[in-house]
Amino acid sequence: LSMLLSVPWLSFEPVGSIHLVEGTPAKLSLKAQCNLPEQLRKSCASISFGQCLCGKAAQTQEILFSDCVDERHDISYDGMEPHGHYIVPIVVGNRTLGVIDIYLKEGHIRNRREEDFLITIADTLAGIITRRQAEAEKERLQAQLLQAQKMEAVGHLAGGIAHDFNNILTAIMGFGYILGMKMGKDDPLRLYPQRILSAAERAIQLTQSLLAFSRKQITHPRPVKINLIITEAHKIFHRIIGEDIEVRLVPSNEDIMVKVDANQMEQVLINLATNARDAMPEGGALTIKTRAVDLAEDFIRTHGFGTLQKYALISVSDTGTGMNKDMIEKIFEPFYTTKDIGKGTGLGLAIVYGIIKQHEGFIDVHSEPGKGATFEIYLPATNLLEDEEDRSEAVAAPERGSETILVAEDNAEVRSFVKEILEDSGYTVIEAADGTGAIETFLKHRDEIQLLLLDVIMPKKNGKEAYEEIKSLAPYIKTLFLSGYPSDFVHKKGILEKEHELLLKPVSSHLLLKKVREILDR
Repeated sequence: LSMLLSVPWLSFEPVGSIHLVEGTPAKLSLKAQCNLPEQLRKSCASISFGQCLCGKAAQTQEILFSDCVDERHDISYDGMEPHGHYIVPIVVGNRTLGVIDIYLKEGHIRNRREEDFLITIADTLAGIITRRQAEAEKERLQAQLLQAQKMEAVGHLAGGIAHDFNNILTAIMGFGYILGMKMGKDDPLRLYPQRILSAAERAIQLTQSLLAFSRKQITHPRPVKINLIITEAHKIFHRIIGEDIEVRLVPSNEDIMVKVDANQMEQVLINLATNARDAMPEGGALTIKTRAVDLAEDFIRTHGFGTLQKYALISVSDTGTGMNKDMIEKIFEPFYTTKDIGKGTGLGLAIVYGIIKQHEGFIDVHSEPGKGATFEIYLPATNLLEDEEDRSEAVAAPERGSETILVAEDNAEVRSFVKEILEDSGYTVIEAADGTGAIETFLKHRDEIQLLLLDVIMPKKNGKEAYEEIKSLAPYIKTLFLSGYPSDFVHKKGILEKEHELLLKPVSSHLLLKKVREILDR
């Protein structure tokens, strides 16, 4: 701008400004000025399209000229000296990027040579701005990609940890159960296996949290009204939010349907409410709104998510301490927390992220220090009707047995627990440490074995491969699979079909015995 105003053969006043379209569409923001009076710096900091000469040039995309601007102008101040103007729009295609405003002496005669020069400058600026915007967009997309890859990698890690941890928990729970079972009811040491099992239950909850983040948790999606979700969650907010926090529900007037696991969505809202509570130690307001939105191409390009379809939007806003940019970038990472040591695991928002992603939705955060935070959840809308069918199913009580069972499990501790619990219930157990061993063992004892109990993922041959080879020799053999991976994973990967019987680790002794007896009695 300074170089432009200093060109000697142009009869410009050494006063001018450059406004660019930034953030809000159809609004100009002052980005550069030279000798602009202080009153105008404030009043011209933001100009809407159509307002004043600058806004009109931006709207019409035409160069505007005036030989006299005085106090009658849209934007003015007391004692403003009359002057002239060249307002030149900075345009690319049909998109206005900004305007150049050059001051002239009052009564200046419009000059085509000057206008052509200013248009050339505007075109040059347009090229520079477009290139910089493209570079900024490229950097933003690269940052989004890196963040997505990081979250995906952490998700795979969390899922892998959960799988191994499930094997460990199966052994801990199993031997704890056996220990308690073999103690007398009046044994003073009976308290300790009970505490072991209680601790294992808490560890299971941690594992489920990791699976939720890694999007490998089992879901039961059903069509449900979005307003019903927030209403049901609101009923239990009083148990987790203090009386000094006001909860406001602003449901949509439209009945928006989404296909989700209602229990998991309730967990999402509870986690967000808990997070909001911790951000408002002195009290405040928590507002939950729902509405339908149709995402536009500009939104998808800017945010890096979504498709051109209808979404249900749940926004959860608090009036708390807010977050800075660095905190927002890390907020969904597991074990990241801004709370004091001992006051949080750092898994609450990681679980939220995982559940929303598993439902093919998106979550966005807006926050500034001292200005609270707003979490926006986008879920694909559906036209399906609600399904009120109750799918719960009771499981028969376990009974003792006398059959022979082949147990193939590569984890020695799990195999040992399963063997002991089955033998204590009257069964005969034959062991194998992998899929190949299971086939070889079955060939030796094929006339004795009534049931295969196979781990899904094993070395040499997995459980499905061992099962198929054994089934070709004994078509009517009964089979039960065990897995430390969730059923969604083993089914989606094609490792196991949905019709196969599957128990997920960590499995309780009670459930294992029930399922074994149920299959053998068919």
